[in-house]
Amino acid sequence: MMPLHHVLVATDLSPASLHGLDRALEIARATAARCTVMTALGLEPGAPLQELLGVDASGTLGRFVEQQRAVLTTLVARQSGDMAPAPEIRVETGLAADVIPAFAESDGVDLIVIGFRGRGALRRLVLGSTASHLLRKSRHPVLIVKSAAEAPYRRVLVPVDFSPASESALRMARIVARGADLLLLHVVDVPFEGLLSYA
Repeated sequence: MMPLHHVLVATDLSPASLHGLDRALEIARATAARCTVMTALGLEPGAPLQELLGVDASGTLGRFVEQQRAVLTTLVARQSGDMAPAPEIRVETGLAADVIPAFAESDGVDLIVIGFRGRGALRRLVLGSTASHLLRKSRHPVLIVKSAAEAPYRRVLVPVDFSPASESALRMARIVARGADLLLLHVVDVPFEGLLSYA
């Protein structure tokens, strides 16, 4: 079984996204992996902000980045305790859908973890942004966490279609959920099932 070396957790500091932080820290502890905690501010430096704020835009942006870094550092220190190695903090000014995959690609990330609200039609549309983009575009495994991490995973359902992708999903499930019961599910689509039932 391949080891997990680097876990990246992305958070927007909302309560739902902090579920992802808790789970990522738990996985990093269990696997002795390095953990990076990232927030992306969704600001493009030098763009319209520069025009609106005038000459001091870069200073204002710098203060905002440092304020977010302080908030994130305090939060991670409280959640991670004496975890070794200590999680690395990153505050990026760009859009999450851009900076998360770019960092994962450049820094050898093995697993991306994000929290997600996951209730209601409007919130399902929110998944269409960052989480959906990562699921579609990332070359790295993405774990979407919808609830608080109260304990390590106990039972994991792994849908399989016997493709290389499902083999990779099974390997990652064995790493992320060590000691959990793995349930493999393969669904067969029977042609003309409706007609057979009718007959």
